[in-house]
Amino acid sequence: MLSSRVLCLDHFLDQAFDHASAALAASDQSLPVEPRTLDCLLDDAQIAAQFLSSRNEPREVPARDRILEFLLCVANLHEYAARWPGRDSGVN
Repeated sequence: MLSSRVLCLDHFLDQAFDHASAALAASDQSLPVEPRTLDCLLDDAQIAAQFLSSRNEPREVPARDRILEFLLCVANLHEYAARWPGRDSGVN
């Protein structure tokens, strides 16, 4: 997490995209996304969203675009997990 490990934004996003890539690999193989992985991604997404909303000055465009791309990826994975047939993933 950005707040507990003191990572710069780029390194945080690199780690977040690594987590998302692992979950995307599972979904590409029509496997369920593990609830623990999804929880980690949702935590990362919350931190990313808080970062976007925490400052009033304009954001550097590449960083903002990467954050928004990550948030879209997590939203898609969340939707995939929620629609996984026959599995109560605890996703709302």
